[in-house]
Amino acid sequence: MARARIQAPATYAITLRCLYRKLLLTPFAPTLHAWILYFLAEAVRRTGAILHHITIEPNHIHYVITVTDANLPTLKRLFHGEVGSFVKKALERHGFEAPELVFGSGRTEQKQLVNGAAILTWLHYSDIKAVK
Repeated sequence: MARARIQAPATYAITLRCLYRKLLLTPFAPTLHAWILYFLAEAVRRTGAILHHITIEPNHIHYVITVTDANLPTLKRLFHGEVGSFVKKALERHGFEAPELVFGSGRTEQKQLVNGAAILTWLHYSDIKAVK
């Protein structure tokens, strides 16, 4: 199967799932969530992307982003890599057995949102599906 061509500027909905859908994003949630936001902000700053929305669930993350250059793979590598490394270290530091991979290969789903209606629909979906 051919890899998706990254277009720019374009808006994408990204879903990043934990390996085996484990609830790895819940331990120490306030601190963990703050670091997730920091890592995303840093990836956005380094790539020049525009962040529209993020939802952090216990076992996955949804975010909507517009890339201004065709550098979505770079952004994902920076963000996903830092979050995965942080989660592993946090689990180990608190006495839990950390998995070899937090997200694993093939755990990212991305959809190009082709117009304003698609963007609004995805933002609405992401907002109402969040665990309160």
